[in-house]
Order: sequence, then structure tokens, then C-alpha cells
Amino acid sequence: MLTGWRTEDIGNAVLHGKTETIDAKLSESAFIRYDFKSSPTPDDIEDELKAYAMTYGMWPRLVVMDNISNLDMGGGATDTAALEEASNFLHDLARETSAAVIALHHVQGPFNDGNVPVPLSGLRGQIGRVPERVLTLHNASDQFDIDAGRQILGLNAVKNRGGQSDPSAKNTIRLEFIPDRMLIRG
Repeated sequence: MLTGWRTEDIGNAVLHGKTETIDAKLSESAFIRYDFKSSPTPDDIEDELKAYAMTYGMWPRLVVMDNISNLDMGGGATDTAALEEASNFLHDLARETSAAVIALHHVQGPFNDGNVPVPLSGLRGQIGRVPERVLTLHNASDQFDIDAGRQILGLNAVKNRGGQSDPSAKNTIRLEFIPDRMLIRG
């Protein structure tokens, strides 16, 4: 994503030891950190954020949780209760750090195929109460796009506290998706 290169070209550069350009781009983004725990706890996340703050002298501006259902809240709560508790934890985290906190999530039933707009009611576990904003994505490519070799993502703002939203997901914004470069643009 940082280089604009195709993922295949990056793989070839790494395979052949020609990574000077990639290394230069990565060094510009040295502040980006990843934690690959499959089921982090709130304590794990807080420890990571404190380590970031100690290293850089500030909280991160962006925290991405992929996937909110992987956040281990403990206590054996039901799926819906655990999702709501995880949402509350991430909401509090955003307020305490002033970071933008993005949590990815799954949808339910007829929206699993990813080819129709997902309304607010389509979220798995119905956890739309806590987040300030809920954006949903779907494949919005039509035959014209496919014939032109483009992929289109449909973006719907189904909840936007303090702003315009459409819980029914009828107002779609179309974004071009270029998967071999991991690029989305409006």
C-alpha cells in the first residue's frame, strides 16, 4: 500500500533481495505497530497502547481491531453481551486516548455474500448501539465495472452520531478497489 506497487511485484522484490525502495517506504512509517495475537484481552490492548505511548511520547492516532469478535472479554458472556462489552471497551479506549478506534465486524444472514448493501440491522449481534459511526461495505460492481476490469466497493454510513446516516443502507458511496495494490480510492 505504501509503495503503490502490486503485491506480486513486492513479493518478487523480497524474493530477489531488491527491497531498497520498500525499505525506504517502510522506514517513513516506522510508527506503525502490529499485534498479531489471535484473541487479545483488554489488558493486552492497553499494554500495547502504553508501550506505544512510552516509545513515541503520545497515544496512537489510529487503532484498528480486526475483528471485534476476537476481543477476549472473558467471563463467558453470551455472544451478543460479549460484543456489546467489547464495543464499550473500545469506545472508552477512544475517549481516553483520543485515537480513532476502528473495529471490523461481521454481518448476518442474507448479507454474508457481500453483494448487497448492509443496513444497520444486518450487523451480527446487533451491536450498533455503542459505536459513534457504523460503516458497512459490500461489492457494488456492476457488469459495466466488471467489463472495464474494475471492482467497486459500496460504502454505507448506516450510523453517524451527529451527522447524516442511512440505517437502511440505500445511499451508497462507490469506491474503486484495486486489490492487487491493496488500494481503495473515491
